[in-house]
Amino acid sequence: PPNFVHRLIGQPVSCRHVGSGSMIFDPLPGPLVLFKQFNPAQFKPARGRKRNPMTAAPNSKKQETSGTREPKRSSRDRLRRLVVPLLILAAVSLGVGSGLFVSRILDVPSIYELEDYTPSLTTAVLSSDGVILARFASEKRVIIEAGDIPQVVKDAVVAAEDSHFYQHTGIDPIGVARAVLKDIRHQRLAEGGSTLTQQLAKLLFLTPEKSFERKIKEAVLAIRIELNYTKDEIMGLYCNQVCFDHAVYGIEMASRYYFSKPATELERHEAALLVGIPRRPAAYSPIKNPDRALRRRNWVLDRMLEEGMIEKEECEEQKAHPLELQVLDSTARLAPHFTEEIRKYLKRNYGGSYLERGLRVHTTIDSRMQQAANDAVRDGLLQLSRIRRGFRDIEKNTFKLELASPELYDSPGWRFGIEEGGVYEGVVLKLEGGTATVRVGPHQG
Repeated sequence: PPNFVHRLIGQPVSCRHVGSGSMIFDPLPGPLVLFKQFNPAQFKPARGRKRNPMTAAPNSKKQETSGTREPKRSSRDRLRRLVVPLLILAAVSLGVGSGLFVSRILDVPSIYELEDYTPSLTTAVLSSDGVILARFASEKRVIIEAGDIPQVVKDAVVAAEDSHFYQHTGIDPIGVARAVLKDIRHQRLAEGGSTLTQQLAKLLFLTPEKSFERKIKEAVLAIRIELNYTKDEIMGLYCNQVCFDHAVYGIEMASRYYFSKPATELERHEAALLVGIPRRPAAYSPIKNPDRALRRRNWVLDRMLEEGMIEKEECEEQKAHPLELQVLDSTARLAPHFTEEIRKYLKRNYGGSYLERGLRVHTTIDSRMQQAANDAVRDGLLQLSRIRRGFRDIEKNTFKLELASPELYDSPGWRFGIEEGGVYEGVVLKLEGGTATVRVGPHQG
């Protein structure tokens, strides 16, 4: 049949003429095939091909006596000889490049380092009666066990940072897709789409640089962490690691620093305020930017409402709370010169490690006697100042500070709380006759 003959064109064959217009073809290798009543003249070779010797008449001068002939290479054969080596070279180059890239990506820290992970802790200086006089640390931190983290904190973290935390295995495809769309819309890296586990991997093992390689490593580490640790353990590691500005690290230390109480006693609006800080610690610090911190807190509460963690009424009730900070810093003022000498002693004998080892330094000073001495010196200086100088002139004017209203003035001395018997700056709000209304921190009269 013609289609079979065309398939034989260009192939070496062994042929014999057996008479009566019949020929035997033997494709090499293969069985002998007998064609009867074969008439070569009725078949034409394909266009562009040289006529195959098997189609020639038996008495043709072009008939090969040996029965075989090397066919002339077509343009397709020449193209194949050129393209195949190029493809092989490209495949080898791609393989080598991919291997180098994967080797770099897989060069990530071992998560088993978490087994022996010990974050830097705060060194505390205590008086003889157990009062903390000062704290020294590169990172002020108090560790809280994962099981002791209150539910209000967990809810706030999940709502603000990773709403699918308890469903994913380290990577959230929905979050990644949302981040990609946002990045395309803003034409920049506006959002990372990182899960809580990815953020933990970055905090513990990687740098904050924004690069594709870091994101791949972050994802690899996140999956490994999820395979080896429970969700509660991951939540505990995250809550003990994040920064809350002012060199404060961990939810427990943040609760003590901003509200002067342990994390287990936090109310929902307080937990929402703290959880909102780590995304941009300096920008959302309630001490530096109280209005921005308040808006961030309310956003976290709204996210908790969207996730069904609280009801509408509770959300509005929690958002109605003002910022009520009780900043923990007054102890450092009790005996600053004494504690500075302690710091020098620690540095001289322990080097820089005293800032990270979580030491507890017991001293001979009595906090009650020291406080009485401080009060006596302060009262004596005030009396002496009144006798010698009388009324002190006004030192500042809020309008010269380019403030729209005296209500906006915030004295640095107010940020650590107002104590009875203390001396603080006051801002005059209004004058009526011979009476002035003065504000000192949150108090006015």
